[in-house]
Formats: sequence, structure tokens, C-alpha cells
Amino acid sequence: MSDSAVQRDFQRIISKIATPARSPKIRGNSIGRVQGQAQTQQTKHSIVKKQLKSTRDKQKAA
Repeated sequence: MSDSAVQRDFQRIISKIATPARSPKIRGNSIGRVQGQAQTQQTKHSIVKKQLKSTRDKQKAA
């Protein structure tokens, strides 16, 4: 068969020979959150900003 004929009939060929992969296994439901249960708010942390270096340190570096 030529490449174009295989490409044209590929769907039919695959349906005849099936797929080499196994079907996925059912693993059950994940634990997760129970339906109707309220979600807890994420804890908020205060913002920490770095202090600017003093101008004396900048003059020493230059």
C-alpha cells in the first residue's frame, strides 16, 4: 500500500487492530473536600520590606 492509501484508511485499520494501550484503571474517588463544607480562609502574613542601605555605605563603595 502506498503512504496515501494507508493515511486514507488509517481509521479503519486502527479500528480493526485496536489500540496497543491498555484501558485506564479506575482508582476511585479522591479524598478532597466534602461537598457543602466551607473552605477555610488562607492565613495572611504581614509584608516584610527590606530596609534601604544608608547613604554612608553607598559613598564608601564608590
